[in-house]
Amino acid sequence: MNTDLKLLFYVKRTEVKQDGSCPVMGRITIGRTMAQFSAKLTVPVSLWDTRAGKVSGKSKQAVEVNRSLDRISVSINSHYRQISGLKGTVTATEVKNAFQGIASAQETLVKYFAQLTIYPLFYKEHQKVFFRVLYDNLPHIIFLHILSRNF
Repeated sequence: MNTDLKLLFYVKRTEVKQDGSCPVMGRITIGRTMAQFSAKLTVPVSLWDTRAGKVSGKSKQAVEVNRSLDRISVSINSHYRQISGLKGTVTATEVKNAFQGIASAQETLVKYFAQLTIYPLFYKEHQKVFFRVLYDNLPHIIFLHILSRNF
């Protein structure tokens, strides 16, 4: 299966505003998965270059929009590399959610300590590290426990 990242920017011509500008949308394609998102930018339809996926011209607005699109592209590519390095397989929705700041799976403190408790049972060299981490974070754990009981 092809797992290359493809990123396309396009203008949503069905939503023309009063001033003649349209919102810029993005489409992430990885293999057979696809995710679309809003770039939260608007451009005049007459300035949009469909083949390049950018605004044509050297005006101040064109330069600013193209710079924003380049930043979005760099961010999406870095999220793709990061997720593929951690998980191996990546979907377009995972990259979009990471770009937009939507957490797909967060590791809670309790889950983290549950994983840490397994190692000291089997490996004596990890006991010192585990108890040091537990000792350092004990005030936070007690605080979170008290806070959860109040709500």
